[in-house]
Amino acid sequence: MAWQPVNDPAPMGFYADNQGKVKRFVETRWRHMQDSCEALEARIKKSTIKQSLFMDGSFLVFLGAEAEGDRQSDTLRVIFKDESWRYDPGANREIDNRKEAFNVTNDWKIVELGTGGIAGEEFAENHRNGTCEVYEVPCEHCGEFYEYKWDIRDGGVFRWEEITKEDGSLDFQKTKETVHIECPNCSGKIYHDRGKQRAAVIAGRWRATNPDADGTERSFTLPIFVPGADPRDFVEKWLKIGKGRDVGRRAALKGVIMFDLAEFWKDLPIVEKKDLPIGDYTREWMLNNKWDREVVRLATIDYQHGKDGEGEHFWFVVRAYAQNGDSRLADCGKIFEVTELNERILAAGVHKVNAQMHAFSPVAIDCAFKQGTVFEFCMRFMWTGIRGEDRDTKNNSGQFLHRVQQKKGGPIYKVWRNFSELKMGEVGVGKTTQFSGYAPWRSINNQGIEDMLFELRSGRALSWTVPSDIEEFCPEYAAHMQSHHRINVNYGKDGEQDRYRWVKVGSADDHLYDCEKYQVGKALEAELVSDMSETQEEE
Repeated sequence: MAWQPVNDPAPMGFYADNQGKVKRFVETRWRHMQDSCEALEARIKKSTIKQSLFMDGSFLVFLGAEAEGDRQSDTLRVIFKDESWRYDPGANREIDNRKEAFNVTNDWKIVELGTGGIAGEEFAENHRNGTCEVYEVPCEHCGEFYEYKWDIRDGGVFRWEEITKEDGSLDFQKTKETVHIECPNCSGKIYHDRGKQRAAVIAGRWRATNPDADGTERSFTLPIFVPGADPRDFVEKWLKIGKGRDVGRRAALKGVIMFDLAEFWKDLPIVEKKDLPIGDYTREWMLNNKWDREVVRLATIDYQHGKDGEGEHFWFVVRAYAQNGDSRLADCGKIFEVTELNERILAAGVHKVNAQMHAFSPVAIDCAFKQGTVFEFCMRFMWTGIRGEDRDTKNNSGQFLHRVQQKKGGPIYKVWRNFSELKMGEVGVGKTTQFSGYAPWRSINNQGIEDMLFELRSGRALSWTVPSDIEEFCPEYAAHMQSHHRINVNYGKDGEQDRYRWVKVGSADDHLYDCEKYQVGKALEAELVSDMSETQEEE
């Protein structure tokens, strides 16, 4: 971007997926570039958040790809697109059309930048149709070139020995010490040394891997090891995803593939386990005893209006949790009267909190239906509200932004989590009880939470079990837990792109499934369960 206005002035445009990111780019990157490059600074006539005007009349505009008007405005000869895999379906095509006036002279240029992306979508296909160049470095033993390739199944060069502790768990520190590169040419072992790694990168070269490319479109892959990342730290991250017990592993793996390895994530259908994980205990034992590892019991409720004249009713789930997040189902079922429901929950071992601890209540009720009435229940019984949201279809993340200051006077971090910050809901909206109080509630990210619930049910994370007599005291439970599946669905205004999503199976009853989904959200909120997909950055 700095080279272009100095050496080949042209009408230019820089795009990010939203205006907020555009503004941050201008403030933290572009202005720093202007100040650091004398030749560029000398060319600038005027510079604002929205554009830089140059002495010769050319310009660089800064635009958000989410605005339709910004995708279809003045002609541009040079277009820079940052993280274009995040753009709405069809947006890339509209932006690219802004160079049509230069098709005759054929001197236009489009530069797309991205940390990986989704296989099969526009950005990935543009990369696949290009030269697909990889960066190679010389071996310190034989001098032959090799690529920093990760996947061992496809010629990857990284090796390590998994060393375990006496209890059988992986010793990450000792395992990291064994990490090395095995040269594919001479089998020589190359251990990490920052100086040697930097020298190898400086002596490296680009190699095209797509023999069918015509050369007009060049594409490159640059994993984190080329800029100098320590492969030992990456191996630890990789093993924690593959062998750890935290939830959110699928989302964490997606982040590693895309943002660290700069590769394309391929979504696949999930093979769902139909059998429930049965524990060696009964409901009666859980109601009359405290599990020896138990620290708390949480209750979640789904409030339903009823159908076929059934009347309003409640479905509920109570789970007992150990400190490490392992859990046992203690009770569940269907109840028609709210006072009886509260008594049933308390009888199942859930502790009632006082008004001072209301926000930390171990009971959460779905507040999507009759919200004012639900908040009345929350005030009456010291419950909290909870509701699921299907968020961020195009990026399939949907996490909520939290701003966290870890210590007084310290920096503020933006933390992305699968549950929202606490909100306050007004009691009795539209009724005579309106304005009589406020109840705490949170939203959860359905897609992320349902991924975690799948991981728990399938034994891929923590221990998550149900009583051995579940079919006797709650015959609906098994069917409800099979009410959602993850399938390929179309999204975008014209349905031009696919994405795998958790959706309900037809008109199946899913109330206990929703309760278990809310259990995951409450366990995350209570820090009983760790979320590997949670990310943070300094604001």
